[in-house]
Amino acid sequence: VGLIGSVYFPFEYIIGSIASDNVIRIEFIDQNYLMYVFAFLSSKEGRELLTRRKTGVTQPFITEDLILDIAIPLLSDDIMNKIVKIINNYVKAINKAFILENQAINLIENEIDAWQ
Repeated sequence: VGLIGSVYFPFEYIIGSIASDNVIRIEFIDQNYLMYVFAFLSSKEGRELLTRRKTGVTQPFITEDLILDIAIPLLSDDIMNKIVKIINNYVKAINKAFILENQAINLIENEIDAWQ
């Protein structure tokens, strides 16, 4: 499968960390448009558009220049707003999950430390 075509949202909890130097960061002034584009690029069609642009034989990669011309379909304002609302709820849930996971890990680590 590979990582080319994978799209990740910059969740609050993980901002400032990076998993690879092979990351293309796309920034938006409008947070709603960011969520909409994230939803599109995460879709089956969006991932396919990204993976079709990969290059390289032994180590496939993609560059900023290869994704500049991806056409993002603009839907009606009503549908775009629904998508943004769903992604916003998703982002809030993921951020809450990161916080709760970290709290659970801390509880376990503190309990283990107390045993010693």
